[in-house]
Amino acid sequence: IVGGSGVGKSTLMRLIFGMLPGYKGMIEVDGQDILTLSLADLRSRIGYLPQDNGLFSGSVWSNIAYGAADPAQAAEKEVRAALVLAGIEDDVARMPGGMDARLENVGQNLSTGQRRRLCIARALMRRPGVLLLDEPLTGVSPAERVSIGRTLISLGSDIAVIMATHDHDVLDEVDLVVHLRRSGDVVVAEVESYQDIKAGSVGDLAAIAPLTEG
Repeated sequence: IVGGSGVGKSTLMRLIFGMLPGYKGMIEVDGQDILTLSLADLRSRIGYLPQDNGLFSGSVWSNIAYGAADPAQAAEKEVRAALVLAGIEDDVARMPGGMDARLENVGQNLSTGQRRRLCIARALMRRPGVLLLDEPLTGVSPAERVSIGRTLISLGSDIAVIMATHDHDVLDEVDLVVHLRRSGDVVVAEVESYQDIKAGSVGDLAAIAPLTEG
């Protein structure tokens, strides 16, 4: 999902996650209107990583287990599997104490990329069919951005990954681009393949190239 600052990318993410009731129309997950699902059922189907990482001071374990339906009952194999999927298991293994390593000052003792990966692992704890990521690569170093991008692409074989981003290196690998733009008081969504945009057969690459905000 691409678009200018304030056009509604984050709002669309929150709508899909069921955080903004009272809208008109219908949002379906697995062919079901999300309004017909209980909140617990919806959360089991959709993982969500907002722009704010949301880590808290505590152990790696507690931060990842927080994403489980019942954090107190999270099994070690579930936490380890989530770390593997997020591509952070080797980094955690090198930390003093491993999964018991403490995150100081909401994770400021880690790199931005490591914090993002831990949050992705948390979002994967319930094995959702859909993963929402709001600007997951913002502030990440170039090397980490490439690595995380590859991880997200690999997840796409089993999980529908929906990402709000301005990173074109990631767009080159996605199936579809949803370009949000304002037309007066209306937000228009254009759905295109990035390959067609680059080829100039649809849409306008220049229209999304400068989108480095929001």
